[in-house]
Amino acid sequence: MPSTERTNYFKLVALIIDIVCPVICTYIRKNILDSCSFESFLNLLKEKHKLIHLFETLKCCECVSEMIKGEKLISKKQLLVMYKSDEIKRVRNHQKFVNGKVVQICICQYVAIENIDVKMIDITLANYIIQKCGKRELGIDNWMKQIQEARNEIFHTSDIQEITDDRFNREWETLKGSILGIASLINSEFEKETEEKICQTKKVTIIPDSMSCMLKNEIMCRDYWKQKCAEFERVQTEEFEKKAKALHMQFPEIFSESMDRDCQKTAKEIRNIKTIVHNIDILIKVFGKDKDMTLNDTEAVKG
Repeated sequence: MPSTERTNYFKLVALIIDIVCPVICTYIRKNILDSCSFESFLNLLKEKHKLIHLFETLKCCECVSEMIKGEKLISKKQLLVMYKSDEIKRVRNHQKFVNGKVVQICICQYVAIENIDVKMIDITLANYIIQKCGKRELGIDNWMKQIQEARNEIFHTSDIQEITDDRFNREWETLKGSILGIASLINSEFEKETEEKICQTKKVTIIPDSMSCMLKNEIMCRDYWKQKCAEFERVQTEEFEKKAKALHMQFPEIFSESMDRDCQKTAKEIRNIKTIVHNIDILIKVFGKDKDMTLNDTEAVKG
């Protein structure tokens, strides 16, 4: 029989994957997409411009009418979850160069993944879509922040997969409050249904060693690492570019064209960092949509 601390951990993981993610997806569908499909929404020029600049920091062809400062909040891999790059659609004169360096890019080449559904994105991407493209409804930013922070806290226990009762209750109440807050922005009926699902999840007896639990745990951990890899990439790129710029200013006579090309090459390599996190898709592809391998309390007693 699994320990209470271990069961606590997997209950929180189940709450995030089975309740948090569907609620966020429903919020995006109802309150942001409205009657629009996710694919059509991603292809709207206004929205595409905002989302492309979650990764691209250079000025783009659409910045002529509306300037957006790129922040590199996500990795290229995350961007390609939503968009594919179609070189045929790139407009040559949209890309600008100064002294051989690209100073403006063309985003016409980015096209939404065909038949993409909101459920294909993780919590991190969903959060940025809500931030950049949402209606900025009261409370939503705070609830999404609390969900991400709770997810991160739970991840940091993934090595031992045990959470004490006191911590479990704190994390559960934080997540519950945020989930119901988001659900309330959809409608009262959905909020009530969501609260019932939360209560049901808390009552079930989780089987930690089941494939379902392991799969949910993997999804949560992968989402966390995608966010951290993007943050690492951004910091390393900014630090490298800052040092290269300082070197160029301090010793312009020795900063040759060859060194400049080397710097550009190194910066590109940082942007294209490949991590094992990006390849953790095996279980999802093999097992597809998992069934909830849980037992309620009465069934557990009978067993």
